[in-house]
Amino acid sequence: MATEEQVVRRLDAVVSHDSAIRNAARSDDWRAVWAFADQAVVSLGNFATNIVLARKLVPHEFGSYAILMGVVVFMSGVHGALVTYPLSVRGAATSTHGLRSLTTLSLWLTTVAGLVFGAALVVTCLVLGKFVLGLCGAAAMILFIIQETLRRALMAHMRFRDSLIGDSLSYLGQAVVVITLALNSRLSVESAFLAMAVTSLVAAGLQMAQLGIWRLHVERTSEVLLDFWSLGRWALLNNAAATFSVQFFPWILALILGTAAAGTFQALSNVLGVTNPIVLSTVNLILPASARAWRASGLQAASRVAFRYGGFAGLILCPCFAIALLLPGRVLAIFYGHDSSYLVYVTPLRVLVIATAVNYIAVVLSTLVNAIEQTRVTFVVLVVSGISSFVVGLPLIAWKGLAGAAIAIMIGAVIRAGMLSIEIGRFEFNVAGNR
Repeated sequence: MATEEQVVRRLDAVVSHDSAIRNAARSDDWRAVWAFADQAVVSLGNFATNIVLARKLVPHEFGSYAILMGVVVFMSGVHGALVTYPLSVRGAATSTHGLRSLTTLSLWLTTVAGLVFGAALVVTCLVLGKFVLGLCGAAAMILFIIQETLRRALMAHMRFRDSLIGDSLSYLGQAVVVITLALNSRLSVESAFLAMAVTSLVAAGLQMAQLGIWRLHVERTSEVLLDFWSLGRWALLNNAAATFSVQFFPWILALILGTAAAGTFQALSNVLGVTNPIVLSTVNLILPASARAWRASGLQAASRVAFRYGGFAGLILCPCFAIALLLPGRVLAIFYGHDSSYLVYVTPLRVLVIATAVNYIAVVLSTLVNAIEQTRVTFVVLVVSGISSFVVGLPLIAWKGLAGAAIAIMIGAVIRAGMLSIEIGRFEFNVAGNR
């Protein structure tokens, strides 16, 4: 029989283990708070910038901004797959020194990619007779992806509180500059991109200091590059498909109905931008946390983490979706004024609300799949859902315009969420069968 001393030791061990679990849970909760705060800052800055531009620029100018911004987003999606996704996954499982080395290599890759993408953007705008716009857009894009690399490095170690400071300078800073330009009648598409470039540069300098990167020395270059490519190649196709599936509709609207239609589509999308802090912060939480749980305890642990964060965020999103769905006209009036030309588009807005709600479920599921390093699955799902929405989207846009584009987006979101649910269930079955 166990002695009294042995019993006391076992009880102390149980109490210590339970205390460690509670402390870890409290730590995760605080990290979640800082993650939501950080993403709120990012989305609020982007949201305010887009609203001011939509209000102050005429529809065709705002349409031009939306189209060019779509190209920037597409190119940054390529960077995200090959640089920030591997950095997030590998950085989550390495030491502070290892993270600095990975981040340094990522900065070199980002700079090279930015120069290539920037040159392509400048040449494209030069052909269109907008050379200055191309230079401004290229500067904004290069500095944006550099700062994005640094904030993702902080997030890999769940340092959301630290990333909040630099992100406030970058995203809230750009909104302040854009508002100031508007108040002084100096706002243009070019000046807006310059504001993004300057604030991204300031934030990048701060976040380099926070990470302790004082020199750009790289270790194990070839080995890390091969690992990044192995992990990111399917994510590259995944991000490209995801970005193209989103940008396809404003591009087609501009082609068929003119840039004003693309501007209107972006204006409606801005309304749903209020949900971006919740959605994107949930992704930022799920990816590193589920990746860590997957490596430590397997699929069920990773799924629990993903569904815990996803379910909590879903409860917050429900009232936002309900208000926009039930009172679309009033919401548009609040955003753009009671005499805005956008007020007549209540039906497309309602459909976009439903599409965004379904797509949120797909986002949570795809982030879980990416965290367990099954990016090929998310790519296949995106291709199938994207092709489906394209096939129905073209005739719907020609027939119903903006409403047709919204319906096509909703169809794609339903297909994507359904396929991901099936694939996760199949993967769980295969894992259970191999035990």
